[in-house]
Amino acid sequence: MRELEGQDAESVFKCLLTTLAEFGFDEDYLSKNLIAFTIDGASVMLGIHCGVGQRLKEKFLVLFLWHCLNHRLELAISDAVSSVDGFYTIQTFFDNIYSVYSYLSKLQRELSEISRDLDLQVKNIGKILTVRWITSSFRATKALWNDYPALYSHFRKVSEDKSIKYTDRATYQGIVKKLSTRKFVEDVAIVKHCLAQLSLLSEALQRQQTSLVEANRHLQRTLNALFRIKEAIQEGKYRFQSTTGYISGFKGVSLEAFSSRKGYVSSIGSSLSRH
Repeated sequence: MRELEGQDAESVFKCLLTTLAEFGFDEDYLSKNLIAFTIDGASVMLGIHCGVGQRLKEKFLVLFLWHCLNHRLELAISDAVSSVDGFYTIQTFFDNIYSVYSYLSKLQRELSEISRDLDLQVKNIGKILTVRWITSSFRATKALWNDYPALYSHFRKVSEDKSIKYTDRATYQGIVKKLSTRKFVEDVAIVKHCLAQLSLLSEALQRQQTSLVEANRHLQRTLNALFRIKEAIQEGKYRFQSTTGYISGFKGVSLEAFSSRKGYVSSIGSSLSRH
């Protein structure tokens, strides 16, 4: 590990070459053996005029620059999330959960008692679909789905606890209301299934032995899976129908009705598959 003199491209470039030289990788060796440079999409690294990659390419003419596939995947997901209102609902919910547990140790202990998996995800992740890898977001959403009744019961209990100040109880009541809404459960189901497919793709792209041909195959598989999810959404398979047996509840949690927004359920799969 080396401390940089500055965060600009020139400082990173000089530090990189100096460090490599100290370990025997001088410019003569690099000119014969350095074939590729893989980086994230930061302008300092990938800038087409004066980024670190471009400076290396000017010195080593046959160098191949490659923007990390996993980083590009995260950027694509971020673009998709920003264009779909439904994801914001899930993000806000996790933000609220994280803020509640981050400053109240009593609730942290209680959450750990009812669900160690959900407690771990809340502590380690807190927020989803932000700066974390997509796999982390999937684990958090999966934990929410699996421990839905426990989380609901926990917040319903503390929302009725008169020993807790009114403002905090109002916050917990809002969380209970969200958890007991059919639309929210449907949103979680859609997001969980989409994230499951994207998580598999992310993990496949992280494997060192994955070639470009295999990466393309994984990308096509994920796109096909997202299109199938989109078709299922359009067919209403993620909605609470009377034939499902969940018309009045989900995993023992009584659900309230909601007024769905026209065209919303198809927009999630459509946006994800497009990006």
